[in-house]
Amino acid sequence: MALDPTLDTYALAVVAAAGVVAAGMHATALAGSGKPWPARRVLTANLISTAVVGMAVAEGARHVPLSLDLVPVLLVAAIAGHTLGPRGPGWLFLVILSAIKRLPGVPDDLPPPPTDPQPPELSGTKEPADA
Repeated sequence: MALDPTLDTYALAVVAAAGVVAAGMHATALAGSGKPWPARRVLTANLISTAVVGMAVAEGARHVPLSLDLVPVLLVAAIAGHTLGPRGPGWLFLVILSAIKRLPGVPDDLPPPPTDPQPPELSGTKEPADA
């Protein structure tokens, strides 16, 4: 499969906008929850992973054989990105890995996917310090 040498700037803008909308929806939900904000590092990681999921959904919607308008694509990307949130990249990895395992010619002894796709340091919880 060769890379397409043409650059579709409109599609690139839609994918970028979907990432921004997904991260914005996640931040808005955090702000409206009434809970204290997580640490800056955790918040940044959560917003970036949410944006990545929104961008992946928008890119996937681009390859659907239906003609989709801009607003529904942004809404689906925002809802999927916000719903999956920081767990999204791990979930997408598991989906891709299971699709690869179904391909013909792939050995059956591939290692199993990790059970917890989110690293513990991004969960927002602090472990008690050893005394």
